[in-house]
Amino acid sequence: MEYQKLLGENIAKMYAKSYGLNIVCTRSFNHTGVGQADNFALPSFCKQVAEASKEDGEGKIYIGNLSAYRDLSDVRYVVRAYRKILENHENGFDVFNVGSGKSYQMKEVLDKIISFSDKKIDVIVDQSKIRAVDTPYICADTEKLDKIMKDEKIENDLEKVLKSMYDFYKSI
Repeated sequence: MEYQKLLGENIAKMYAKSYGLNIVCTRSFNHTGVGQADNFALPSFCKQVAEASKEDGEGKIYIGNLSAYRDLSDVRYVVRAYRKILENHENGFDVFNVGSGKSYQMKEVLDKIISFSDKKIDVIVDQSKIRAVDTPYICADTEKLDKIMKDEKIENDLEKVLKSMYDFYKSI
């Protein structure tokens, strides 16, 4: 998959140079928010914890690999970053990493979500949710993005987006 992404960027760069096109590629890291399908890790965690919170007694949730570190962002931040990139793009070809520039261990993220509940939640590893190959650490180098985002205070608060996702699932 990584080769396909790189190939796509190289083709875009070739077209930009050959035909004078203005092309921006983004390498978007993990982002989430209310409405994301619950087959992704964070909405799954939020949904399971919220549902367990509504049950009598202790709750259970089923998870995969919690040792991985991921760069995580609020989807609203990512959309604002796309806008800023387009507004600040100059002629030719460019590539931006779009992420928070911070990496969070998935266990730390799950613990935060569980802290929203007043119930004891048992965490059970589901082997079917563990990938055969999983990159242990992913973090965006956002130096280039930070230069165009500096003039505008744009919030990218992971705890707030997690809480809003948890509250959404708790309300339904």
